[in-house]
Amino acid sequence: MDDNWTPLERDYSPSSCLDDTTGGVDALLAAYRTESERARAALPAQTHAYGSLPSERLDVFAAGPGSPAHVFVHGGYWQELSKDDSSFPAPAFVDRGITYIAVDYGLAPEFTLDQIVAQVRAALAWVHTHADELGIDPRGLVVSGSSAGAHLAATAALTDWSKHGLPADLIGGLVLLSGIYDLDPLVDTYINDAVGMDRGVAERNSPLLHVTRRSAEASGPSDPAMPAVIAWGEHETGAFKRQSARFADAWQQAGHPVSRLEAAGRNHFDIVHDLGDPATPLGAEVARLHETVGSSR
Repeated sequence: MDDNWTPLERDYSPSSCLDDTTGGVDALLAAYRTESERARAALPAQTHAYGSLPSERLDVFAAGPGSPAHVFVHGGYWQELSKDDSSFPAPAFVDRGITYIAVDYGLAPEFTLDQIVAQVRAALAWVHTHADELGIDPRGLVVSGSSAGAHLAATAALTDWSKHGLPADLIGGLVLLSGIYDLDPLVDTYINDAVGMDRGVAERNSPLLHVTRRSAEASGPSDPAMPAVIAWGEHETGAFKRQSARFADAWQQAGHPVSRLEAAGRNHFDIVHDLGDPATPLGAEVARLHETVGSSR
């Protein structure tokens, strides 16, 4: 922990909650890489381009023709990690007949937050329109993300897909782990040094603000119900717990079913290891979400 952090920066720095038993953030991130390498060695994966830029790639771990799909968006405060660090949940999903897809996107400061959000939307649109090629059921993708990836997944879930000529229920279910949904507190922190947000960018890309406004301004038919699992670790800062709880409340008030949980013994970085494991409370909720989305198809 940096002694120069302000109280606000400490609250939005997930590493500030780590103790000596974790080995530190570097060890936790190294586990993503080594376990992902092990997964890719054990499972065949195909890399596809969803756009023209080198960062616009995704890895597909196929579970068989017509399988449901789970799409994962990595975290890293929009400035580190990649799809190559995100393969490790694949075996658990593929073993249960679910195709697992890890999405890459450009990182700050080379890419702006607006560009990153647009890339994730483009990746999901590409997955849907290329479902036959990928061997997946295009109806109702389950989309998950961790930390900044949860922010990106939530933002994608609020997309008006009809403007892109795509079905409104393109995303059938959502799994958000230790996310941040109101970006305004980050603008005056060191976290924003690379991201470069001003207040307008933060507001434009804060899913908590938009789900609340859409709910308040709704008239006519409501958005399709999108069940969500919203979770955080026991060993998180207060900021991440509060943001998760606030988004869960807003999502539920907008008419979407929500399952929320605090993962006992987990922190901001290792909670994602429970994502595909139905023997854990989080993994069991994710498995139920897939069953719910599958039964609605």
